[in-house]
Amino acid sequence: MSGMQYKDLKVGDIIKSLEDGLAYYVIDLSNSLIMRIGSEPDALFDAWRCLLSDAEPIPLSEGLLNKIGSIDHFGLGLSFKFKKARVCSFDNKFEFQSKNTKKKIKYLHELQHELWDEGININFNVIGLIDN
Repeated sequence: MSGMQYKDLKVGDIIKSLEDGLAYYVIDLSNSLIMRIGSEPDALFDAWRCLLSDAEPIPLSEGLLNKIGSIDHFGLGLSFKFKKARVCSFDNKFEFQSKNTKKKIKYLHELQHELWDEGININFNVIGLIDN
């Protein structure tokens, strides 16, 4: 995928740079600016910038979900709990589920949006995990 669409993103989303392969926070959509993620929750942002046109979404994986959610085995699939919500995984296909929502998702920023709608912010759980 070459570049992402503004309509798909919100400030706070985590995406990956096509240029250097590193993860970035979206900090400003009006000027196409995206700032590099710091390695610690309290760290200042690095000064590196990435244009939105040089960004790509970060695909969800069971490995990533296991690092940021609480894993639960059920039947033939896996479930990753996030407080009042969960992501179910079957054959590397992911479905977000909460009290009011059931939706297929593919990317980390889509999970962020769904969790934000539920009042859950996973950004600090993700810092330092994407580039590893």
